[in-house]
Amino acid sequence: MGAPNTDKLPHSTNTGLGTRSRHDLSVGADGPATYNPNYVFSILAARDGSVWAGTWGGGAARWDGKAWVNLTTQDGLAGNIVYSVAQGADGALWFGTNNGLSRWDGQAFKNIGMAEGLLERNVYAVAIAPNGDVWAGTRKGVAHIAR
Repeated sequence: MGAPNTDKLPHSTNTGLGTRSRHDLSVGADGPATYNPNYVFSILAARDGSVWAGTWGGGAARWDGKAWVNLTTQDGLAGNIVYSVAQGADGALWFGTNNGLSRWDGQAFKNIGMAEGLLERNVYAVAIAPNGDVWAGTRKGVAHIAR
């Protein structure tokens, strides 16, 4: 669950992604879905208050407190299976996908693949160092992408 500072908390259910009131702490996984990306791998509460979800086949989904917006390969994302999401000190978001890394600056994607230093296409974990260096976890090891 991501927890931005709003009344509505995004959460994953068995029917997709939904929201519930911060004041309703009951447990349940079968509420109505406001967006159904099929399967959520990762979730990040961004510093701007939005929540990002990495999905299986549906790309990256952003909750702004009112609606879900979806970004996919049609928008420039490297792959539509998003295993991990991280945010750098500069505010940029990094997505580990089934086809490499994607950096989203709020306007456009920049993709990083094996030619730029990844050990394989599938990036399961992403971490951003304070200096902006990127660490990408794959089945073949951890790749270091210097900024």
